[in-house]
Amino acid sequence: MATQLDLDPGVLCSRDRMEAVARRNPRHVDEMAEVKELRRWQAEVLGEQFVKALAGIPATNVTAASKAAAKTPDHPSKNPDPSPYLE
Repeated sequence: MATQLDLDPGVLCSRDRMEAVARRNPRHVDEMAEVKELRRWQAEVLGEQFVKALAGIPATNVTAASKAAAKTPDHPSKNPDPSPYLE
């Protein structure tokens, strides 16, 4: 999609915004408007593809994965792979 629109993939939709969609786990394109992190044009352009991609994932799996991703150590010394960009 990014290539078709001549956009960098990160501009089309950042990882943070994709994660917000996954946490919301929309089951219909209309629900994309409820994802506040997305711009309206992103919901319009990507909404159907997000819904299709998430359709095969039970809601509980998305919620569990989101919670697991959110459990990052709050102190760099506890992080097994600390990034120099977090400091």
